Amino acid sequence: SPGREIARQVATRGVAFALDQEYLRLLRQAGADNTLIKRIDSQGKETRTRVAATTEEKSVIDLLGRAVEFKRTWQWRQMESQCRAALRVIPQKSILHVVLGDALHSRGDIRDAISEYQAALRIDTESVEAHIDLGLALGEIGDAGGAVRELETAVRLDPNHAGAHSDLGAALSTKGDDERAITEY
Repeated sequence: SPGREIARQVATRGVAFALDQEYLRLLRQAGADNTLIKRIDSQGKETRTRVAATTEEKSVIDLLGRAVEFKRTWQWRQMESQCRAALRVIPQKSILHVVLGDALHSRGDIRDAISEYQAALRIDTESVEAHIDLGLALGEIGDAGGAVRELETAVRLDPNHAGAHSDLGAALSTKGDDERAITEY
């Protein structure tokens, strides 16, 4: 299976393993959604020139690969478990908080998901995906103003992110600002 191939790549590459295009291809094959792949790719771009030199980093990559497999099969609790295990190893990894937030959000734990998105933003204030996901979660609990603020930040950080514009349009519409909403759709 693609998941086993990802694990094999982690095991065989050892200290030379990196979040490269081959890894992303394997994640796609394993059924990871594009948003998650983009998140991993953006993290990989930051570290493309260095390799996962520590055992901890390699195990986080393995855990993240397993989390992707669980997401593909809608196994949110297992996905959450893999993310929590990875966070015990490297708690300051923004992407892990975002992915854990996604698992919590997917199973309806909106408040806990919000806490994870906020944790991601304490680590990386420019995480577009964390701002988007936090904005969506805030919108779900009725905080339209907070949703708009987060989504505006996401659009400011990545003006070409179509999803951020669309989500901002929806949040503005919910808030009653249809005129601005139309410009974002």
